[in-house]
Amino acid sequence: MIKRKDTLTTIPSPALLGGEGTIYRTAFLQPEEFHGKGRLFAHMRIPPGSSIGVHVHEGEQETFFILSGNGEVLEKGEWLPIGPGDVAICPNGCQHGIRNTGNEDIEMIALILNMD
Repeated sequence: MIKRKDTLTTIPSPALLGGEGTIYRTAFLQPEEFHGKGRLFAHMRIPPGSSIGVHVHEGEQETFFILSGNGEVLEKGEWLPIGPGDVAICPNGCQHGIRNTGNEDIEMIALILNMD
């Protein structure tokens, strides 16, 4: 199966998880396509000054792969710089968030997998 770019829908998410600005998410898979193994596989775009709010993952793990742009990721209570080529992993039960502190959009791939 091939999903062509023009068939994918980008959804704006204002104040995602209590964050600032609007985040743009293009899902690669729909819920039924995870077969119970996860809930998100998507391209995310975070404009300058925008963020995904600080939140905890329970029963799941989230991984970000940064394609472009620069910002900060909350890890173990500390905001750390992140940029192109970096991978951020938020294990089950941990808290994280991401904010764009740069001058261009952060573009990233996000994957949330169930831990069951």
